[in-house]
Amino acid sequence: MSRESLWEIARAVARLSADGMDVQLWIHSPAHESAYLRDLSSPAVRIEGPPDPKSIARLLAGTALLVLPYNFDARSARYIRLSLPTKAPAYMISATPVLVYAPADVATARYAARERWGYVVSSRGEQAVTLALTRLMDDPDLRERLGRQAQAVALARHDAGKVRSEFWDVLAAASSPI
Repeated sequence: MSRESLWEIARAVARLSADGMDVQLWIHSPAHESAYLRDLSSPAVRIEGPPDPKSIARLLAGTALLVLPYNFDARSARYIRLSLPTKAPAYMISATPVLVYAPADVATARYAARERWGYVVSSRGEQAVTLALTRLMDDPDLRERLGRQAQAVALARHDAGKVRSEFWDVLAAASSPI
């Protein structure tokens, strides 16, 4: 559900790099899921295998920007419309700014925009991604604000202990006689 959008992000990064900007995109995924990106043949786009689970937190916190891409076609948008990927809270807690590239009506894009934890690009196309990347690269204060806000939202809304307790309370209330 993110193949085309990731391609557009990779093309934008490749073009920015070719234009002299110091930018790279590191993609961590199984080889069979990212092989289509090898056609870019840009040194700015690096495809790595999945990270070691023990190093994920350090990897997320040690990068300049994380991306959550979603396809813009109707089928993909319908499939992901109400879901939040499990990686989103991990991205958020890392305090690393997040670029959400998705249709505006997708839950992740709405959540990121409403809570201001991610920079949302809801216009499709390489040019929109290029403008967003350039803005984020040129504005360290914006990146800092996004990262801090993402972490604050993650702590408030995605802490496992809090979520379990709230879920238990909802289940208990639902099972109570009226």
